Amino acid sequence: MKRITTFLIFIVFATNIHGQTIDSIIGIYSVTNIYSQVSGDVKIFTDTSFYKIKVEKESANMISFVNYYQLDTIKANVISDSIDIFYQTNYYSEWDYNNIHGYGKLYNDTIRYHYFLGGPLGLFEYDCVAVKIEENSINDLTKNKKNLIGISSLDNKLLNLRLINNIHGDIILYTHEGKQVARNTVTEKESIIFVPVSGLLLYRFETEKGEIQTGKVMVR
Repeated sequence: MKRITTFLIFIVFATNIHGQTIDSIIGIYSVTNIYSQVSGDVKIFTDTSFYKIKVEKESANMISFVNYYQLDTIKANVISDSIDIFYQTNYYSEWDYNNIHGYGKLYNDTIRYHYFLGGPLGLFEYDCVAVKIEENSINDLTKNKKNLIGISSLDNKLLNLRLINNIHGDIILYTHEGKQVARNTVTEKESIIFVPVSGLLLYRFETEKGEIQTGKVMVR
């Protein structure tokens, strides 16, 4: 199972949307991955994982996606503002291989992509958001690791917030481009807030004493 969840991490999409070139998206990405094992139309289980991938240039019209911690590679053709993760197989042995195919789009430094992986262990579906973390703001905005608030994602664009030291403060949520999308004052030990957008967001929590915690959260 570990190989399946880590190996498919490489399926990121390249595009020259908004005038960007393939060269401009080469780098390291932080990925939030919601994955499910499926059987027909039924999802057997769903879980979330977090990891990093490396995007490399294969040719003028092709990108390769390499897991940051392993050597598996997947290739994708660039087609206008999207990519085609064409059908391909990573083969390890007669009883150990994976077939994969998918699609996706690039939005500035964020890549949204969807793919399927099938093999002897079953069929898996992946829905991912990858954010570039080299030489852009997300790398700086997620460095602060102060432990002031617990934050977790619920369904229907809801977030659960828990004050660790019972110190009140404000939480602000941003897109990866720095656009503020929500601001709430947190006074209860535990509370639930609604966020008007979905996807991977950055957050900044500042207490009444001026202490700050930053990070990122996936809003579903």
